[in-house]
Amino acid sequence: MKAGIIAEGKSDMAVITNILKGKLGIDKSDIAYLVPELEKDETDLAIMRPEQFSSWSIVKAKCEAGNVVRDFMDIIDDGRFLVIHIDSAERNDYGVENLTKNTIDDLILIRNTVKSKIEEWLGENRRERIAYAIAVEETDAWVMTKYAQNRDDTGMLNNPKERLASKIIQTESPKAQKQLRNLDFFDRYGHYSYEFRKNRNLSVFIENNNSLKQFCDELETLRS
Repeated sequence: MKAGIIAEGKSDMAVITNILKGKLGIDKSDIAYLVPELEKDETDLAIMRPEQFSSWSIVKAKCEAGNVVRDFMDIIDDGRFLVIHIDSAERNDYGVENLTKNTIDDLILIRNTVKSKIEEWLGENRRERIAYAIAVEETDAWVMTKYAQNRDDTGMLNNPKERLASKIIQTESPKAQKQLRNLDFFDRYGHYSYEFRKNRNLSVFIENNNSLKQFCDELETLRS
């Protein structure tokens, strides 16, 4: 199988990469990092083309333009599929109402509403073999599932990025924390989500986050 990823950022790509390995056994060598371009560094955003970094607005633009989707999906290759990632945290900015998140049903509604918005962006460019990596609120909430002990959905957490950073301080040695700070976002979040590379771990983690579970369920339907 060959997967392509359009995502908001390199940290999101890293988490998705480990999920693809754990869920479908897909290696990094079989993943096309479409947006942002993985091989570009992040040292000078002022001179970078949009494809070299990303944001929700660039994900939206690429879905609407359709060329990145078509160029990847139109290649004849059995088992090829596309992952489109976006966080729900900024959903107001891209035209999704600020729904409450008091219950699991609320989280499901947020995820499904954001998915409908992405499908709207895709329009006629929509392809069947797409998995939607829609994180409620951020991908950091997915990573937080490995710390969840009381089975509460980590999508309910406020400020998951800050909460994850706090957990790293609690669980990593000072030496390891220093080493992690020197890594780029892809490698850093690859380390944070390394446990996702094993399906037996994923099967536990998805019980702690419904949007992660829905993404993994979609991946399962794409299995060749």
